[in-house]
Amino acid sequence: MRGYNPSRRPGGRMRLWGLITVAAGTLIAAPASFGGSPTAAAVHHATAQPNASQCTSFSTAPLTSLTFSVDGHDIGFNLRGHVTQGTTVVADFTAAENCTKVALASYKAPKASWDGGTDIPQDAFETQTAIVAGGAGSSLTVRIPDCFFQVDFAFGAPIAPVLPDANGDVYGSRLISADNGGTHVCTSPTPTPTPTPTPT
Repeated sequence: MRGYNPSRRPGGRMRLWGLITVAAGTLIAAPASFGGSPTAAAVHHATAQPNASQCTSFSTAPLTSLTFSVDGHDIGFNLRGHVTQGTTVVADFTAAENCTKVALASYKAPKASWDGGTDIPQDAFETQTAIVAGGAGSSLTVRIPDCFFQVDFAFGAPIAPVLPDANGDVYGSRLISADNGGTHVCTSPTPTPTPTPTPT
């Protein structure tokens, strides 16, 4: 795994955060699909699984480890510039603190780049969410649509079914890593016409 530096944020901004080692913990994960068959439930490597209701608030402490893969190929800890349409993205990570909630989400986008204006709204394609205890590792997986897309890995819940949400919110400071791309506009499948019954 390439070295993950939790002080490095998207866009090149650096912050001085230290690595934290804590006891193994828990995971609760839920998959959701908006563009096809559901993805498999998140793989987890936890020692226990308490109810998520025990978490009254969620941590955004930097993850102690993080690596992404695209179609099985390790790309390190930054999605930017590595994802292409029609692939599958996996985020493997370890939480630093209890009640760490993270989400991986893919979207159908109007264009191949993010500008916060002409590239929205975006329709959620697939999302996965995990609530992980300190020291616990987890893996989230989503497919990328075969068209213009965005993929986001962020603290908290995924924004779905549309980005931005009804309040106009996007991930903002919750974002850990993201990528955009694709070669063509996403189209809806042509519905199969209902045959007209033949009079008898």
